[in-house]
Amino acid sequence: MTGARVPLERWVVVRIALVCAVAFFINCQPSEPYLTQYLQENKNLTEAQLDETVWPADLYASLAFMLPVGIAAEALGYVPIIFLGLLCREATRVVLIFSKSLTMMVVTQVTYAVASIANSVLLSYLFTLVPPSSFVTASLLFKAAYAAGNVAGSALGQLIFDHADVSLTTLFYVSWGFTSLGLGVFLVTCTRTSALPRSVHSVPSALSPSQRERRLPNIGVNSSDSGDSGDEDCLLTTGNHGHHRLINASASSDDDDDDDDAHADDSEADQDNGSSSNNSTTVESFPLLPGERHHSAADARARQGAAGASMRHSSSNNSSSGSSSTGSALRKKLARGVSWLGTLAALYRDPLVLVWTVWWTFAYGAYVLFGNYYQTLLYNHYSNVPFGWIECGVEVGGAMGNLLQLCVAHRYVNSTAAACVAAVLLAATAGLSQVVWRDMAVAAAVLCLFAAIYKGSMGVASASVAAHLKHGAYALVFTANSFVSLSIMAAVSAVATSLHADTLAFFRIILCIAGIGALTVTLTAVALVFSRSA
Repeated sequence: MTGARVPLERWVVVRIALVCAVAFFINCQPSEPYLTQYLQENKNLTEAQLDETVWPADLYASLAFMLPVGIAAEALGYVPIIFLGLLCREATRVVLIFSKSLTMMVVTQVTYAVASIANSVLLSYLFTLVPPSSFVTASLLFKAAYAAGNVAGSALGQLIFDHADVSLTTLFYVSWGFTSLGLGVFLVTCTRTSALPRSVHSVPSALSPSQRERRLPNIGVNSSDSGDSGDEDCLLTTGNHGHHRLINASASSDDDDDDDDAHADDSEADQDNGSSSNNSTTVESFPLLPGERHHSAADARARQGAAGASMRHSSSNNSSSGSSSTGSALRKKLARGVSWLGTLAALYRDPLVLVWTVWWTFAYGAYVLFGNYYQTLLYNHYSNVPFGWIECGVEVGGAMGNLLQLCVAHRYVNSTAAACVAAVLLAATAGLSQVVWRDMAVAAAVLCLFAAIYKGSMGVASASVAAHLKHGAYALVFTANSFVSLSIMAAVSAVATSLHADTLAFFRIILCIAGIGALTVTLTAVALVFSRSA
């Protein structure tokens, strides 16, 4: 089924613009193209120390924190985790400027890894702010803004380095300023906007015109009130994130096989919600999330009254009992987040989610290695490398890879063939990169093409996966996918490091990973076609 391109309403545009502004500013880092040069010249680190100690620390830290951050995001909410990631960005800048030891440079890779993981949560947060019909546009614009921030930062860094009589350290101060600006925009965003009801994020194949929502301001209102009596819309009060789920009664029978999903007691979540369904609302069978159970309208009213009484009672308690209650609620939330792991496999039942996840498993890790080693490769093979312009070109490729798809991605976002094409193109470009190192301009062009293919594909992959997840849980799935990919990369990196592999060897590893990924994605898509026909 092919999705249709849906015009964006003004309030959707504003929300996308705010989150994209955060992505832009936190990635506008004029110092980034000169990180390798800065560490070698200002911090006196060697190539061997970078390849064997510093860069691997980023990979291992990402591996260690990826899944815990995803679980924490689903348990505690996206906003606090994003805020933590932004604080880690601040810490990275401070340590890079004021510390000199090898150990502290490794620390910067750890803090930066947590900050980078939070980027996935930031995109997940954007998906909670807009309707599913806007997922493709939101994802592509987010990825483009992310890359555009790098473009602006790289260009600014090169201009400052070429025409201003300043040290490399000055570039890191400028980067610190942009990081702080991104933090400020995020604080404005999370205080001025709120997540949409979970209803609009729970419908599979949400990109198709027949299943997209019709008017979001009426969510939570009976279908008879919205003037569309032909659709039997009904509400299901959830115990997660304080949202309602809007579903179509005629489609509920298709999901009966999911009714055995793990349930947990949601009394503490009900108090967090403080919300209830309308009196005339009916409840249909629908797959539940951890911490959810079906409730009638009378139950909702009873819970609302109980929650109000509980709030009045709690206000009379002393501060010590309040602290104990808060700690207990936090522990329960974390336990509920861990319970997501029990239903993780069910989230991958959709064929599109599965195929794009396989692509993600190989492509993400390959690009992580690419990002860690391409500056070192250029630095060691050429003299007077314009790192700022090359980094700018790489990010322009990433931005264009997303922007060029804005008007056409809806045509193939629901096709498994798109993942196959993306995997093959990435492998082909990785192969091309092995034979073009004689000329710096050609090598830089191939690096830009590699980034364009990867980032453009990731924009489509993120939207397709999110739109076909019945339960939401965007942050958990995104981080789980990346965790699996990084696990493979960590094993490969450990072996390569133990063999004292040079930078060129890592680029050969990237080619192997991309090639295996293309083969695996293709075989997965073919297997799904045969399983459906059988």
